[in-house]
Amino acid sequence: MTDDYLGALKAAWTEDVASYQGRFVSFKDIYTAPRPLQHPHPPIWVGGSSEAALRRTVRHGDAWHPIRSRIAFLRDEGMPKLRAIAERSVPGTRTLPRIRLRLTDSPMPEETRLAGEGTMDQVRRDFAALEKLGAPYVCLDTFADDIEGSRNHEQAWRMLASLAEHAFGPRSPDTCASRIEWTRSISGSSGTSPSIPSLPTTWSMS
Repeated sequence: MTDDYLGALKAAWTEDVASYQGRFVSFKDIYTAPRPLQHPHPPIWVGGSSEAALRRTVRHGDAWHPIRSRIAFLRDEGMPKLRAIAERSVPGTRTLPRIRLRLTDSPMPEETRLAGEGTMDQVRRDFAALEKLGAPYVCLDTFADDIEGSRNHEQAWRMLASLAEHAFGPRSPDTCASRIEWTRSISGSSGTSPSIPSLPTTWSMS
């Protein structure tokens, strides 16, 4: 069903008069203007780690978007499977992971922690590992699984500020701002809005 929906979306995004015939979605001669500004269509990030999700990534996606994974899984299982599938069809599929940012004072056990969790040194090593794996961007998820707690954004701001200041060495405020790209397109807010840390934040690895 998801594959069918993605195929229908891509037809609607790329054709002035779109037609699509699928198992779950069908339409004929639909006018879709105005078309998206991005060409050929807005980027499609596909989540999930199942075999079907990885095939969907290669078939329809511009990037694989694994959510809250461990580095060992990405390195030893997820990315090798993705590469094996991509080599049979469309080489070069990017990986743009979403990690849970949770800074702690004491180290977390390596065998159980997710990427982005732990001390600043542990998180710094995670970023180095993701960069080595070829991830051009990383989405930082500051949601702590607490709906009520998400109403207070001060802790999220402190973590993001600490990461920008300490994880990659000293930088000017302008440089830090260029490395952290707030998700304005999702929130509809400016980069200084206190509401933004409740949403994923994109960190450029370049």
